[in-house]
Amino acid sequence: MIDLDHFKQINDVYGHLAGDEILREVARRLAGTIRPYDSAGRYGGEEFLLILADFDASQDKSRVAAIHDAICLEPIQVADKSVNITCSFGVSVFCSNRPGTSERLVDRADKALYKAKHRGRNCVEFDEPS
Repeated sequence: MIDLDHFKQINDVYGHLAGDEILREVARRLAGTIRPYDSAGRYGGEEFLLILADFDASQDKSRVAAIHDAICLEPIQVADKSVNITCSFGVSVFCSNRPGTSERLVDRADKALYKAKHRGRNCVEFDEPS
């Protein structure tokens, strides 16, 4: 799960049309970074949900970092302004030895996202297995 940090401030400072353009650009950056068999979509507001197939948390953390960087490293051009954005990631991983519903998987990602927000934003947090 990805949340654009301080998105309300972006809308307040640059306007809702600029905010909409930023959301479209983030979606383009996501689409350009994931593999053809992964999925990305807007989850609500300024949140996006990624489904990364065959993800192994012990080996693929750099892939998540690359997706984060693809979103945040370059400013987004909106009209005549250059807007820097940051985002926070909450990652949960489906494991066959830890079965559950898709709702539970999203809930765990959401909890990891809140940890990222509390840690200071603009970072990636992984769900802690229980």
